[in-house]
Amino acid sequence: MFFSVDVSDQFLYAVEGNVSGGIVTVVNSGEMRLPEGTVEDGIVKNHAAFVMALNKLHALDLFGN
Repeated sequence: MFFSVDVSDQFLYAVEGNVSGGIVTVVNSGEMRLPEGTVEDGIVKNHAAFVMALNKLHALDLFGN
């Protein structure tokens, strides 16, 4: 099992999946809008807001917990 996170200035995207025999299967995915100013030009400016967004994705059971 793996998960991948991608961050833009406005969104946090996450994907959970499996790899078997060189084939990647996406199990779940989600996105969370980031509060304005959290990420600017690829740099996390507000770490607390970033962590809260990641925790909200986790609470939505994206990662199967």
